Amino acid sequence: PDTFSMAQEFYDIGLEQMDRGNAATARQAFQAVVDSFPATELAPQALFQIGETYVLEGAFDRALTTFDEVVRRYQDSDAAPRALYRAGVVAEQQGSRERATEYFRRVVSGYPNSDARRLAEAALERIG
Repeated sequence: PDTFSMAQEFYDIGLEQMDRGNAATARQAFQAVVDSFPATELAPQALFQIGETYVLEGAFDRALTTFDEVVRRYQDSDAAPRALYRAGVVAEQQGSRERATEYFRRVVSGYPNSDARRLAEAALERIG
């Protein structure tokens, strides 16, 4: 099998495990995509999902660190603005409006053509 289909297999296992609430097992599958197939377009999505596994576990600082890593490593991917937006949502839920505002502003300024931009703008209006 080709590289992409192998990456897709690990990614699908990760999603399946997330659906079952098995965050740690899902994280291993997503990490396999990031480590073994870093050049595929699934790698940034997998790293984003690793952030989501931490959200599922309530490890919000690890989640934010992981979402930041998505942007640092894959700034030109579709996952980057989504990661910034999710980081803003997580920060807001944690009561850090200032940090949330910063994340949402980064979506708007850095990714003006992304789907996440409209969500970020709405969030900025909501938190004032």
